[in-house]
Amino acid sequence: MLPTSETRATSVDAAALYEELRQELIGLLRAADDDELDRPVAASPAWRVRDVLAHGTGITYDLNRQDLAGDTDRQVARHRDDPIEVVIAEWDQEAPAFEEGLRLFGYPLGSHFVADLHAHLQDVRTTLGLPRHDDSGTVLVALDFYLDDLDQGLRADEAGSITVTAGEEVHLVGTGDPVGKLTGDPFEILRCLSGRRSLVQIRRLDWSGASEELAPRVSRYPLPVVDLPSD
Repeated sequence: MLPTSETRATSVDAAALYEELRQELIGLLRAADDDELDRPVAASPAWRVRDVLAHGTGITYDLNRQDLAGDTDRQVARHRDDPIEVVIAEWDQEAPAFEEGLRLFGYPLGSHFVADLHAHLQDVRTTLGLPRHDDSGTVLVALDFYLDDLDQGLRADEAGSITVTAGEEVHLVGTGDPVGKLTGDPFEILRCLSGRRSLVQIRRLDWSGASEELAPRVSRYPLPVVDLPSD
């Protein structure tokens, strides 16, 4: 990573940023009516909007108990029929210990959960027809996690290196011979890396080099088989 992400690692309180995103999601859900809460989320079609809340709460509940299984189906099922205020109350109770853990383990873990929560918050905003959450500071913190994840994958597979230009920042991911370049809006690159774009949509980005080989591997998650709505 280049110095921009290294600077964030020492200057950004990722736990505080996570809490800001958590409160924003809670605010959206409290303002939603029953029809909106029951809308299916395009990026997670098995979930309703209210199930995103159950997942966010479930992560904190599980990790506070050192349950690392990450069973999202169980997290959602646990609160499937509960009023959202019951779920919010549990999240409020679990969040302080969880966020203290993020501070204890440092920026790499903190940026991971900022990235995860931002992805789900944006999924809800898209489902509710709201503008995208493209605060530059938040987007770049989330990108730090996904670019680091891509970096590790390329290194493990000895697949060469990619230059990713996200707005004004340039990141070199992978190692060895350069095999391609990706240039674009930081928010749009983030949505691609977080599994919120189809392969067709990913290939529409500004690529050079071995784009046919690189595009399918930019996300750690299975890619949607159809184009998702633009944010």
